[in-house]
Amino acid sequence: MKKKSILLTLGIALAVWQVTSASSPKFMEAMQQKIGQMYQSQTSQEFVDAANAFERIAKAEPEKWEPVYYAAYSYINAGMRAETPEKKDQLLDRALELANIEMAGTTELAEFAVLKGWVYSIKISVDPANRGQEYSQKAYTEIGKALQMTPENPRAAFMKASMDFGTAKFFGNDPSGICEQFVKAQQLAEKEEMKSPLWPSWASGAIGYYLQQCK
Repeated sequence: MKKKSILLTLGIALAVWQVTSASSPKFMEAMQQKIGQMYQSQTSQEFVDAANAFERIAKAEPEKWEPVYYAAYSYINAGMRAETPEKKDQLLDRALELANIEMAGTTELAEFAVLKGWVYSIKISVDPANRGQEYSQKAYTEIGKALQMTPENPRAAFMKASMDFGTAKFFGNDPSGICEQFVKAQQLAEKEEMKSPLWPSWASGAIGYYLQQCK
């Protein structure tokens, strides 16, 4: 009886593996296509459309963290381009809701922490006088978590540098001393090993923008 139970368990596990393996190529193809389209987006609405597409994939593949991540990433970009403060907050709140994910592993959680830090840093711009202290603290807390979990994470390093850069400019200080942080973040991005074809890789372009300002 015990032997039959073991064989039954192994059979179920094999069946699950086969189903998962069979769906993986379709999932990967759909995700890579949508990610490519997302990076072509220009307007807030185009990023919202991308987010909706990723959310549909997430519903079909509830065990996968990547579509949730890219939906949140898309909502952040949509929020940055929103025409009104109210719309910006609405889109960023949705991104934050998605980023509060619980199904990911430690490394993936660090990526979501980066997104949460990013959301808080953008929310400051809606009302700097009233939100500056609270949201900057929240942003630094999330980025600190990401760096603690993944010290060589180029996205976390970039976000820390960009917040330091923005803080220095806000208080009228010379931000040039922070440029070394962007250089380090770029070096981390260049040597980072992608864990999968869907692994986040958006840091390099963002870092390049700040490095141009550092010249």
